[in-house]
Amino acid sequence: MIICQCAVIREAEVETAIRSLREKNPKAQITQSRLFKELGKKPDCTDCAPLLNHRITRITADLQLKDYLKGDDIPRRLKR
Repeated sequence: MIICQCAVIREAEVETAIRSLREKNPKAQITQSRLFKELGKKPDCTDCAPLLNHRITRITADLQLKDYLKGDDIPRRLKR
């Protein structure tokens, strides 16, 4: 799924970039600007901002839950 049309960013790229940013500094907040910098892209508009914020929050929460569960799959009752 394409999240940002002007910079052509796919959801899989966002997840990979978030994983990379968390490995570099796990305690730092992941923001759109850090994400765009990690991807090496610049947006022309801000139409994707709400969707991108939602994806960042959701992917980060899933990764934190997996870390908490020590790499096990997320139980079905905890999935969204």
